[in-house]
Formats: sequence, C-alpha cells, structure tokens
Amino acid sequence: MRTWRAVRALVILTCSTARRLLREGLVVRSLVWPTIVASGTLALTLLVMIWLRPPWLEVAVTPDMDPALRSILVQRGFKPVDTDDPAAVVEARTIDLGTDGHTVWIVDGHPHGSTFESTVRKFHDAPWAPVRGQPISTPEGAVFGRTVCRFLALVFTLYGLVFGLGGVARDRDDGTLEAELALPVPRVVVGLSRWLASTLVLGPAYALAVAVFAALLTVADPVSVLLHGTAASATAAAIGIAVVGTAGIRQGFAGPFAMGMTLATGLAGAGAALDLDWMPIASLFTGGSGWESAGLAVVAGIGASIVFAQRAGRT
Repeated sequence: MRTWRAVRALVILTCSTARRLLREGLVVRSLVWPTIVASGTLALTLLVMIWLRPPWLEVAVTPDMDPALRSILVQRGFKPVDTDDPAAVVEARTIDLGTDGHTVWIVDGHPHGSTFESTVRKFHDAPWAPVRGQPISTPEGAVFGRTVCRFLALVFTLYGLVFGLGGVARDRDDGTLEAELALPVPRVVVGLSRWLASTLVLGPAYALAVAVFAALLTVADPVSVLLHGTAASATAAAIGIAVVGTAGIRQGFAGPFAMGMTLATGLAGAGAALDLDWMPIASLFTGGSGWESAGLAVVAGIGASIVFAQRAGRT
C-alpha cells in the first residue's frame, strides 16, 4: 500500500512540476530559442551563400583542351579557367574541379563532381563505370549537424543545472516544497519528481533540436547524439538537486550554483581529456552509443534524490 501511494505521489508531483515549468513563458522561450537561433542562422547563411554564389562553377583546364569540350562545359554551367597544371590547382583547392580533357580531378565530396565527370565521359563516349563495394564516408554535412547538436547539448546541460537548482530554491521560497515534504510519502519522492519533471521537459526540447538539424543538414548518428545530450541535461539537473541543499532564491544560491557549475564543467573537461564515452556530460564530444550515459544519468537522478531527501530531512 505504501509503495503504491509513493508511486502515485511520484506521478502526480512529476506532472505537477512539469506543468508548472511549461506554464512559465521564460522557460518555454529558453527551450526553443537555441534551436530557432541556430537553425535560423544556418538558413540565413545558406541563403546569403546562394545569393552571392556566381551562376557558374570554375573548372581548371589546360589551354590546349579540345574547344568542343570547353563549349560543352560552358553549356552545362561550368566556367573553364586555363592553367598549366589542373591537378595541382585542385590539390591545392584553389579550384575544386579540373580536367585536361581526358583525366578529371575532383575534390572529395563535391556536390557537382558527378555531373562534371559524366560530362567529360559523355564527350569521349566513355562508359559510366562507378566503383562498387567501396566504403562510404559520413557526409560532411552530417558531421557538421552532429557538431551543432553537441554544442546545443551544452546549452541544455546548463538548463538542466538551472532547472535542478532553481526549481528547488523557488519552491522553497514560496512554500511549495515544504507542503510537498509534509506529504505522507518518502522525501526521496519529492526530489525524484523534480528530476523526472526536468528530464521530461528538457529531453523532448533537445529532441526537437536534433530533429530540426537532421532535417536541415542530416545528423550523423542522431540516436547517439540524442542520448548523450539528454543524459547530459538529466545529469546536470541531478547535480543541481543534489547541491542546492537548503538554499532559496531569496537567501541566494550562488554557492550551490558555483559548485554545480564546477562539477558539470569538470565532467565535460574530463570527457575531452580522457575520452569517457560512458560518462554523462563527459561523453558529449566523444563516441559511444549513448546508452551507457543514459543509464548512468538515471542512476545520478536517483542518487541526487536520495541526497536531497537526506539534506531536506535535516532542515
């Protein structure tokens, strides 16, 4: 009976806390603003690049190249640029495409590389024979999308710390926390409900960010990126709940906030130095599937709730 009462209280308190968070306009704006700013900046950058980009693509060619091929390249939107050594020019990335009329040189992953090569092949009536069975590297755009999502995860990690600290401190000041601690349920339920509410609010918001960039750029390993980011924000929330102690907003919680920031940044630095792909927050810029980090985030949430209950019992 007691267990069922505790579970029911946990569900009710979690829903109540999450609802109060989502009712605050500042919280909602904070959750969606990083995604809007990052995706909007990317879209604006792409529009400017398209607008400033010339309607033709430069191609390094030899001066003695067949004029007929030169004319065909111009018709296909390429601009031949005479050079004595097209291969060296492409290797130096001064120009991304080059040919002497028989051999083509293309910078890896160039979006117009296949069109350029097929034009030269068709001119010589050469069969199109792509190499099969070669490993396909991760597209550059997907790697960039993953990097952007990882940096956004740092923002959500900071949000998690603020949610953990600020939620407890605010509710202590307005009397909500004391009312919940007076309920006939274990005190750990009160801390655990706040951690669950923070995770349930931050997780979908970060998932939205990953989905947006997966649609715009594609994201390499989106599931692992999502798991690492969600685990980081959930662990940061656990850190905030564990270190807040008896602090309230009116009494000031600069000390607990500084301690929480030190722990979070310490984990991030350890991950960069030691490649801890299993440690939440530390695993943001490492590899790994993310499942280990997610599991440890749950452990951190439970542990933080136990610490919170012990500290709350002494107040």
